[in-house]
Amino acid sequence: MIKLIKDYLQYLDFLINLWKESIQLKNRMESANRIPFVFVFINDPDHGTVRNHRKVFHELKHLGLKVTTAVFYTIEDDETGLAKHCFKGETHTLSDPEYRDLMLELREYGHEIAFHEYSQVSNTREKFIEGLERFKDIFGEYPFTYIEHGGHPSKHPLNMCKKESLALEGKNPKSPYYIWDVIQNNIKCVWAYHSILDELNFKKFSEILYEHEGVFFFKRWRLLDIILGGHQCSATSEADALSNVFIGYTHFGYRGYPKRPVYVLENWNGPFLKHAIRRLEKILEFHNVINLTMKDLVCMQTREDSK
Repeated sequence: MIKLIKDYLQYLDFLINLWKESIQLKNRMESANRIPFVFVFINDPDHGTVRNHRKVFHELKHLGLKVTTAVFYTIEDDETGLAKHCFKGETHTLSDPEYRDLMLELREYGHEIAFHEYSQVSNTREKFIEGLERFKDIFGEYPFTYIEHGGHPSKHPLNMCKKESLALEGKNPKSPYYIWDVIQNNIKCVWAYHSILDELNFKKFSEILYEHEGVFFFKRWRLLDIILGGHQCSATSEADALSNVFIGYTHFGYRGYPKRPVYVLENWNGPFLKHAIRRLEKILEFHNVINLTMKDLVCMQTREDSK
């Protein structure tokens, strides 16, 4: 009973503060020009289940938004911090038939399914390759986009960093975790090195997407930054939209963010889902949004470069 009361009071406080912020946000949006920008919406699969993913994607379908959503092939337990961060039953994977079917369904709707590695713990080269092959068995092709899981050794404890990450052993040919050549041969686009942007102004293509040894790398923001970033764009015409690119990621399954309005686009579960959707509706209403997947974005950039 005490927990229910606390949860209710927390949600009530969230609603009051969200109402206050919404009034301020509405005034800013109405006084500003409609800003065109490219919006790439990414979901990492940590803590995601069929139940919460189905609910979120059902709502996004009504908004017409496409998502680049990443997947694990399976969940393992090696007793590291990574195994405690995501674990069986709490995070669903392609090894779960219902989840696999949902991902196939989402792909048919136009969402991009990206690769988040064989599992959530450190994977040897052989396991990484196996994950790619299982992905191909399911979807009929290798993933276009690969999004690294885990932390960066300069920012996180080593037991929260995957050994095959490109910042650790993934580019070392002598390591059993060497995967760089596998990436080059099978994947077109990568998020690595924990490349998260802090600036709140949107970026040009060339500032956020770059090519290295035949592979495109991209940087991204936390999705919540779109709320402030959208008010610092300077473009005024549709043609200028390519000068304003926002790649934002979230976790539809994560429940650990504070229940405060600033985190409205990081809370996708329970009664908070409808508020996240409403915030997206407002962004779509007040800006000229060009929604692309990562694959769409890279292909568009490739076409621009070839002109």
